[in-house]
Amino acid sequence: MKHCCRYILLCVCLLTPLFIFAQNQQVNYAISGSVVDSATQKPVDYATISLNTTAGLPVKASYTKANGSFSLDKVAAGKYSLSVVNIGYGTKTVAIEVAGNLNIGKLILVTQSKELNEVKITATRPIIKQDVDRITYDIQADPESKMQNMLEMMRKVPLMSLDAGDNVQMKGNGNFKILINGKPSGMMTRSPRDALRSMRASNILKVEVITTPPSKYDGEGLAGIVNIITNKRVDEGYNGDVGLYYITYESHGTWTDLNVKKGKFGATVYAEGFIRNGPDLHFKNFRESVSPIKQRVEQRGSNSNNNDGKGMYITTDLSYEIDSLNLLAGSIGYYPDVIDRESNQFVKISNDNSLDQQYRLDNTEKYNRDALDLGLDYQLGFKNNKDRILTASYQYMGASTNQDSRSMATAPIFDAYSILRQRNKASSNEQTFQLDYVHPLKKLNIEGGFKTIFRDNSSDIISDNFFTNDDLDAAKTDADRFNYLQRVYAFYNSYQYTINDKNTIKAGLRLERTTIDADFITQDTSFSNSYNNMIPSIAFQHKFKNDASVNLGYTQRIQRPNIWQLNPFVNQSNPLFYTSGNPELLPVLNHNFELSYSKFSKGTYVVGLSYMFADNTIQNVVTLSADSISRSSYANIGKNDNLGVDVNVNYPFSSKLSMNISGRLAYLWLDGFVNNNAYNNKGLQGNLNTNWSYTLGKDWRLSADLSYTSRSLSLQGETNTFVRSAVRVSKSVFSKKAEFMVAVINPFPQYRNVVNRLTTPDFVQENAARVYYRGVHVNFFYRFGKLKGEIKKNKREITNDDVDKMK
Repeated sequence: MKHCCRYILLCVCLLTPLFIFAQNQQVNYAISGSVVDSATQKPVDYATISLNTTAGLPVKASYTKANGSFSLDKVAAGKYSLSVVNIGYGTKTVAIEVAGNLNIGKLILVTQSKELNEVKITATRPIIKQDVDRITYDIQADPESKMQNMLEMMRKVPLMSLDAGDNVQMKGNGNFKILINGKPSGMMTRSPRDALRSMRASNILKVEVITTPPSKYDGEGLAGIVNIITNKRVDEGYNGDVGLYYITYESHGTWTDLNVKKGKFGATVYAEGFIRNGPDLHFKNFRESVSPIKQRVEQRGSNSNNNDGKGMYITTDLSYEIDSLNLLAGSIGYYPDVIDRESNQFVKISNDNSLDQQYRLDNTEKYNRDALDLGLDYQLGFKNNKDRILTASYQYMGASTNQDSRSMATAPIFDAYSILRQRNKASSNEQTFQLDYVHPLKKLNIEGGFKTIFRDNSSDIISDNFFTNDDLDAAKTDADRFNYLQRVYAFYNSYQYTINDKNTIKAGLRLERTTIDADFITQDTSFSNSYNNMIPSIAFQHKFKNDASVNLGYTQRIQRPNIWQLNPFVNQSNPLFYTSGNPELLPVLNHNFELSYSKFSKGTYVVGLSYMFADNTIQNVVTLSADSISRSSYANIGKNDNLGVDVNVNYPFSSKLSMNISGRLAYLWLDGFVNNNAYNNKGLQGNLNTNWSYTLGKDWRLSADLSYTSRSLSLQGETNTFVRSAVRVSKSVFSKKAEFMVAVINPFPQYRNVVNRLTTPDFVQENAARVYYRGVHVNFFYRFGKLKGEIKKNKREITNDDVDKMK
C-alpha cells in the first residue's frame, strides 16, 4: 500500500508540470489588430472589440487605443466571431480561428447613421437646447406632439406665438422666415398658417428658432428665422404612420407617412388630404369720417361658409449614398388647395345724419392655390476630414393663386353697374443655385459660399362690370398685367471659434447685390432699381458650470417685399373697402440685438432681452378718399422700435406632472407719415401660453392649455385681446402602436371676436368679426413597420430666407 501511494504521488508530480504546461499552451494565445475609418484611413479610438463563440456567447471584450490598435490576451484555441462596434459606424464582424498568436491586420469601419435598438432612456429628455445663435425645441420630446398639428405646437416654442387670426409671430413680429429642412417652401410663402395647420407634429423632429442668423443665411426675416426639421427615421426596411382627424369648427382629413430604405437608397413620403368646414362668420364694418367727406357707413353681414374648401399636402425626400464621401439628395413637394367663400351684407350710408343710401350685397369668392417645390443637392466629403464638406444645390419654388370673385348688389354701386367680377392670377417662381464649403479646424470652423436667386413674380388682372346677372357679355372690362423680376447675388464667409470649453464666438459677413426690373405691361411703363447690402452677424456664448449659459448677439436683417405685398391688384369686392399691394415698395434694413440666459437642470429655463429698430419700414396703411372708399395698402413710411422680454419654462414636477410656460412682453414705438399727417403709436403688447400635462397611468394622458394675447399695435390703431383654452385626453392602444385623442377647444367662450380699430384725424374705422370657436377635436393614428436608423441627407442645403413670408 505504501508502494502504491508512492507510485501515485510520483505520477502526480510528474504529470502536474505537463498539465500546467498544457494549460498554459491553451490560454496563452493573443489576438491583435487595428481599426481605421474607411474614408480617411485614420485610426478609430475607443471602439468596442467583442470576442464571442460561434454560438454567440461572450468570451472577451476590450477597446481600441488612441492609435486604433487593440489586443486580446489569453484566448484558447478555437473558432470565434470578432465584432467591432462604435457610434457613428456600422458594426464590423469577422470570423476567425485561433491556433496560435493571431494578427488580424486592419479592420475597416464604414460610417453609418443608426439608432440603437432596444435602448430605453429613463432620464428626462431635454425639450429645449440653447446654442450660440439659436434655440432648439425638441418636438419629439414633447408628448403633446403625437396628436397635434404644428400650428398648435408653435404656441409652446420659445419666442413664438399666434395672433388673433392664428398667424404665426416671432417675438411678436410677423416679419420672419420659415424654412423646412433648411429650405424655403412655396407653401410657406403662400400661407404659413395653413401650411403649419396641415403638418402633423409627430412628423417633425425639432424646431430651430434662429435669433441671430449667421451669414450663411440670406438677409431676409426681420425678427429672425424658424427652421422646421422633419423626422426621417428608417434604415433597412420600412416604417410609417396612418391617421385621421376631425375638428368640428375647422377641418377633417386623413394622412400618412412612409419611410423606406433599401441599401444606399432612401425615401420619405408624407401625404395628407383634408376638407375645410369653416364655421359661419358674422362681421360688422363701421366708419365715421369728417374729411374729405362727412359720412357714416355701416355694414353688417355674414359668411355662410367661411374658408370652406379642400386640399392636399405631399412631400417626398430622396437620398442615394454613392459611397462614404458622396451623397445625392432630392426633394419634391406639391400643395394644391381650393377655398370657397360666400357672404352677404346689408349696407347703410348716412350723410349729415340723414340716410343717403342702403342696399344688399352678395359675394362669392373662389381661390385655387398651388405650390411646387423641387430640390437637388450633391454633397462631397473628404478623406482627410469627414466634417469637411462641399455642397452644390439647386432649388425651384413656385406658388400661384387664382382668385375669382363676383359681387352682386341691389343698387348700381360699381361705377353705375350692379355686378362686378374680378379675376387675378398672382404667381411667384424662384430658382436658386448655391455652392457651400465647410472647413473645420481644431478650434475654428470656417464656412463660405455663393448663391444666386432668380425670382419672377407676376400678376394678371381682369375686371368685368355687368348691368344684370343675365348679361352674357360685360358692359365694361379693365385689364392689367404686372411683372416683377428680382435677381440676388450673394457671397458669405463665417467663422465659429471655440475659445475653450466655456466660450464660443461666431461671426460672419454677407455681401448681397440685388437688381429689380418691374414692368406694367398694360400701362406700358416700367422701372428698374439695384442696391447693395453688407450684412454682419456676431454671436457669443459663455457656459457656466451649472449647465447654464448666457448669449449675446447682433445682426442686420432685410425685409424684401413679397408678391402679395407688391401685387397691384385692387380687390373691389367690398365697394367701400378696397385692398391692394404696392409695386413701388423698397426693402427695409433692421438691426437686431439679443441677450439671453438659459439654464438646464431638472427643468429648462430661458429668459431673453431683445431690441430691434428699423427706419422706412413697410406698414399697412388705410386712407379715405372723397369717393367714400377706404383703401388699404402697404407703404414705406414708418419707424419701428421694439424692446421685449421673452420667457420660456419647462418644468417636470414629477414623473407624471409637467408644465410649460412661454410668453413675451414688449414695448413698441411706431412713427410715420400718411397723406402728410404724422402718426405715432406706442405701448405694451404681449402674449402668454401655459400648458399642463399629467400622466394618469395605463397609457392615459391628460393635458390642458390656456393662452392670452394682448392687443396688437399698428401705426394707425390696434387689434383687441383674446383668450384661448383647450382640454385633451389621450391613450395609447394596440401595444403603443396606436393612439387616440379627444379634445375640447375653448369650452368656455363660444365665439372669438376680432376687432381692428383705426383712429386718424379724418376718420375712425372699426372692422369686427365674430366666428364660432368652440369645438371638439378627435385624432387617431397607427404606426407600422420597424425603425432602425435615419435616412441620410445633406448637411448643407439651400436656405432662401430673404423674402418676407405671407401673413
